[in-house]
Amino acid sequence: PGGVQATYLEVKPISIDAFSKDKKDGWDLVKVLTSKDFVATANRIEGVNPPRKDVAELPQFKNDWWEQAFIAQLPTGVALAPINWGLVINDITGALQKAIYKNATPEEAGKALYNTLEQRAKDNQL
Repeated sequence: PGGVQATYLEVKPISIDAFSKDKKDGWDLVKVLTSKDFVATANRIEGVNPPRKDVAELPQFKNDWWEQAFIAQLPTGVALAPINWGLVINDITGALQKAIYKNATPEEAGKALYNTLEQRAKDNQL
C-alpha cells in the first residue's frame, strides 16, 4: 500500500578490458552476446524473463501465459539503489525463513526486518 510501483532491473555489465589485445574481436563478441536473438535464446534456456522489450515481443515470450505477468512489469523497471545488497539479501532471507518455519509471524518477521535495515542504514552498513 502506498508508494510507487516499481520492479528492479537486473544489470549484467559486459565489458572489454582496456588492455585486451583483440578489442575488435571483443566488440564482435559483445555484439553477439547482446543481440536480440542471443538474449532470447539465453533467456529461454535459463528460464528467466526477458529484460528487453524487443525480446519480450517475440512470440515465444509474448504468447506464454507465465511470461505475460512479468512482461507487463517491464515499464516499471528501476535500477537498484547503490548499496551493499549482500547484507540486505541475507536479512531478507532470514526474515522469510522465520516466517516460513513459524519462528515468527509474517508481521513480526517484517517488522524485525524493517528495524534491522533501518539500523543498518543508521550504522552506514549499506
